Amino acid sequence: MKKIKFRYASLLDIKELVNININGKEKFRKIDQKMFKNIIPQKRVLICQEKDEIVGLIYYQKDFLGRTDKYYIEQITVKKQYRKKGYGLLLLNRFLNKCEKLKIKKVFGDIHNDNLASLQMCLKARALISGTLEGFENTNKRDGKIFIRFELN
Repeated sequence: MKKIKFRYASLLDIKELVNININGKEKFRKIDQKMFKNIIPQKRVLICQEKDEIVGLIYYQKDFLGRTDKYYIEQITVKKQYRKKGYGLLLLNRFLNKCEKLKIKKVFGDIHNDNLASLQMCLKARALISGTLEGFENTNKRDGKIFIRFELN
């Protein structure tokens, strides 16, 4: 890893953020463009850069179930060529540190049940498993979500 910097995304980053976030799934391009235009001005997208290249991002809700002392991670994404190199964990830890400074008490999130790499990353960052939900998608296979939480402060 070279010199890494973290910052909030700007509207100038939208094209690159969308490309990273959709990961080749073109049907989500317009949805993501609209979403990022909405949440970037609210400072809800934290990015990780190596030199001038965005290598990962995290976006989140500044409340959870109406409680402003709890955040909800919507997505953590790292560019394919930078995965399994620790960038996701660095980004997640930076985000959690920012939350602690803001006196956020808990951060929640969910992980698809077949995404073991993300689950392991979150557990390394001190996540606790809160529960599971099966039958989330319309598929014949067992499909679900694992709900996690981070206890802060």
